[in-house]
Amino acid sequence: MSVYDEADLYAAAFDWPVDDEVDWLLATVGPVASVLEPFCGHARFAPAFVARHVRYVGVDRSLAMLARVPRRDGVIVVAADARDFEAPGAPFDLAWCPVNSVTHLVDEPAALAHLVCVRRHLRTGGAYVIEIEFVNHDGPWPGAGHDKGHWSMPGPDGTTVVAAWRRISCDRAARTGLEHARFELRSPDGTVRRVVDEQYVMRTWSWSDTQRLAAASGFAIESVHDHRATGRLPVDPGPHLENDGVNRYVVLRAL
Repeated sequence: MSVYDEADLYAAAFDWPVDDEVDWLLATVGPVASVLEPFCGHARFAPAFVARHVRYVGVDRSLAMLARVPRRDGVIVVAADARDFEAPGAPFDLAWCPVNSVTHLVDEPAALAHLVCVRRHLRTGGAYVIEIEFVNHDGPWPGAGHDKGHWSMPGPDGTTVVAAWRRISCDRAARTGLEHARFELRSPDGTVRRVVDEQYVMRTWSWSDTQRLAAASGFAIESVHDHRATGRLPVDPGPHLENDGVNRYVVLRAL
C-alpha cells in the first residue's frame, strides 16, 4: 500500500501549521492574488491562502487526497497529471510546490514537461517556488536526511502519527534516489495500530540540473532560501548546497 493511498494517515503526518510559511511566500515573491499548487494532496495550504484573500487552485492525481479537500469559496482542486494539466483561472501570480513533491517526476522529460506546464499557467513575472534538496551523490547513503526525516504529529483524538522519511541510495547517472517512508499510527498508550511502509524511486536535482531545467522551461532562478527550520534566509546559490540533507526553497521567476 502506497503512503499516498493512505490519505488520512498522510494528511495527519503533514498537519503542521503553515501560516508562517504562506506569509513568507507572499512577502518574498511580491503581490499575489492567485496561487497554483501542483501536487497539492489534500490542499492543506488552501485555507491559509484564502484567509489572505488569495484565490487557490490545486492539482493532484490522487482522488483519495482530493476527496479530503473541504469545499469552500476561493478553492478549486483539479484531478490531473502534473506533467500536463489545465487549471482554471490562469494566469496565476504564484505557483507553489513544497516538501520535495516535484521530485516524484523521476526522469528529465517529465520534470521539464511539468515546469513548462506550470510556466504556461503563470503570468510573466510570476513566481514558481519549489522546495527541493540539492543532491549530487552516488551509491549508498546511510542516514541521509536523518535529522529532517523523523517527526511525530499528535491528533485531536489522542493518537499520534510517527513518520520516518529518508534516502537510502542514489544513482548519479540516472539522477534518481531510492527512498524509504514509514508512517505509524499509535494509540494514546503507544500501541502501533497501523503501519504503512514503502520504498520508491524519486528524482534527484543537482544545482546544475536545476539551472538547466529552469532555463529550458522559461524561468530564471531568482533566489535560494534555507529551510523553514532555519528562518528561510537567502543563501548563496551553487553546488556547495548539494548533499547536506537540507531542503531549500528555490524562487523561479517566469520570463
